[in-house]
Amino acid sequence: MKNVKTYTKAEENLVKLNHKFKDVIFKPIIIALTYLGVPPNFIASLSAVIIVAALYFSFILSNPYIYLIGLWAHFVLDALDGPLARFQGKNNNQGAITDSLVDYLGVLCTTIFIGLFTQTPVYVLLLFATLYLMEIYNTFISSILNSQLQYGTRPRVLVYFLITLEMLTNYAYTNTVLGIVVLLMIPMVIVSFINIYKLAK
Repeated sequence: MKNVKTYTKAEENLVKLNHKFKDVIFKPIIIALTYLGVPPNFIASLSAVIIVAALYFSFILSNPYIYLIGLWAHFVLDALDGPLARFQGKNNNQGAITDSLVDYLGVLCTTIFIGLFTQTPVYVLLLFATLYLMEIYNTFISSILNSQLQYGTRPRVLVYFLITLEMLTNYAYTNTVLGIVVLLMIPMVIVSFINIYKLAK
């Protein structure tokens, strides 16, 4: 199988710059983890466990700040596994797919968290989680078909910042902005499906 690209053409240059930035920032940690024999998949798995555990304990203890701590720990670890894989020469299709799945797990847990701790309508949350998954699927399938989607939208970091800001300021940012995000994602997902259909013919 050819190398799977889990990003669109519009994101390509930004992704490459992001990779270079993280490779430099995480270099000391990467060297230490490699010396200790820690593989990238362990970091990805730890990231997944942390976000799920944070959601569980924030719900059980009715404390949203537990989730916020877990969310950003998950985010940092998720950012670390890629540079670690590249440094160890283990960046492959399996790693790219695993990374996308862990990303989506973070989005899914955050969507559930928003439903538990904000007044955002359930239908908006369901649409957001579904559309985000469809964006990942579309990007992956287009890559398998020896092509690459031109555009896409996966506003994961934006949503993370929004919910953090809302919990810290007690002001309802998420409801309005997430509704706008969903409206922007709908036509992009439809266009992606049309492009994939044309590629598959």
